[in-house]
Amino acid sequence: LVMRRVVEGRIVITIAIVSAVALFLSYFGSFVPGFARFQPVRFILPAFVFLAIPVGMALSTVVKRIGLPVGSSVACAAVILILPAVWLGGLKQLPLPTSPDPFAHFITQQTTPADPLLIQSSDGYRHGGFETKIFPLRFQREVIGSNFSAVHDPAQFLDKVLLGRELKDWSKEELKLALNRWGVSWVFTANSEGHALFTNTIGPPVAEVGSYRVFQVSPAATRFLIGDGVMEAKVNRIELKNLRSKDGLVVIRYRYHPSWRGTSDMPVFAYPIPEDPSGFIALKDPPETVTLRFDPLALMAK
Repeated sequence: LVMRRVVEGRIVITIAIVSAVALFLSYFGSFVPGFARFQPVRFILPAFVFLAIPVGMALSTVVKRIGLPVGSSVACAAVILILPAVWLGGLKQLPLPTSPDPFAHFITQQTTPADPLLIQSSDGYRHGGFETKIFPLRFQREVIGSNFSAVHDPAQFLDKVLLGRELKDWSKEELKLALNRWGVSWVFTANSEGHALFTNTIGPPVAEVGSYRVFQVSPAATRFLIGDGVMEAKVNRIELKNLRSKDGLVVIRYRYHPSWRGTSDMPVFAYPIPEDPSGFIALKDPPETVTLRFDPLALMAK
């Protein structure tokens, strides 16, 4: 409304549309075909840049109305914004891997796209880094590592926590059962606690790649915990074919959420597991072919 008094309406409408589209892609881009592969959260920056124009004009109007000098108010605001950066130590350069990256080379050459990976990281809940978020897209593998979620999530492998439990609290037998449940094929540990835990559980590492120790879990499990069939996972979609249930039940090693929907109104259930209250996806007496779709509207409704 403030901008319309200063510039023509087409400019105001253009900025509003651009800001709305950028915000939409930031928060819902993972449901948009094509954008899902490009980290849509990055659109938050252009959204805020465009929104700074109307927000700045609105703040200027408010400052004028309460009788404060605009220039001094802007200077005070700039100082307030700069102080946290100074207190936190300013910008720091990220330690980039060597080129070519031996870790990336090992994963792309020694593992297959069908191998689920367990990668330890210091990232995640109440931690400060972000690098493993990109691993699934970078390596085209399914990764249990850090998803640096805003809330605590059991399905992570952090400095001292694995699948919701402190590393020191895992017994050899329990960890083997958990690895089998989640279908892990390869484990990459990054610190001494992780090295010791998996050396005791699996045996000596098969390789050392940079700071990582590599452990191979054998034999590699299928994507089916109960039952059998052919499965193909895509963004927000899981296609199941040639399903063969066991005692009328099929369970796949993917986490359950109430927003999963089956074709022909096929009910989708949660199969409980010890490590995660969400459980795995389960189907009761399914037909030979089922497609599961993640419904974003159902997620928003909750």
